[in-house]
Amino acid sequence: MRATHVLATVVITCVTLTGCSARSHPDFALFKHVPSDRVAKVKSAIKSAGIPNLELPTEFPYPVTLANISSGEPPHRLDIFLGDSTHVIELTAMQATNNAVVSMSSVVTIDESYAKLSDGTKAIYGNNGATSQLVWDKNGVFYQLASSNNQSHSDLTKQQLVAVASSFQ
Repeated sequence: MRATHVLATVVITCVTLTGCSARSHPDFALFKHVPSDRVAKVKSAIKSAGIPNLELPTEFPYPVTLANISSGEPPHRLDIFLGDSTHVIELTAMQATNNAVVSMSSVVTIDESYAKLSDGTKAIYGNNGATSQLVWDKNGVFYQLASSNNQSHSDLTKQQLVAVASSFQ
């Protein structure tokens, strides 16, 4: 009984003081229908990119069955393409610089507006007719979600992109 109490105290202290958890970052739950070789490539690229605090979405408006990745040079950039045979969302993530500012100029579109993620993070939404996108900066990582379908039309609405972005873990 005493050992259980001590262990529980240590776990609670660890979570409270350092934020550690049994869950690893990022969360790959969304990739359950993606072939394992593609998931392995995404995991390897994420590890190689070395972006601290990187998160991935845990919810999408449709099943994700495809994942492709490309990684850039420093400042540690990653482009992950997620979707199915009709829909594609490009997730760009890069380590934010100390003076990074997410502004309207971060989104090159016709229709631009501010948005707020479920945790209060400020984001900017834009749509140019072919692509809708959402950009934000969280925990030192700059994110951009860009959505289009295979017919070069924007695919997801502002509300849908905000919901995807709010699911990042």
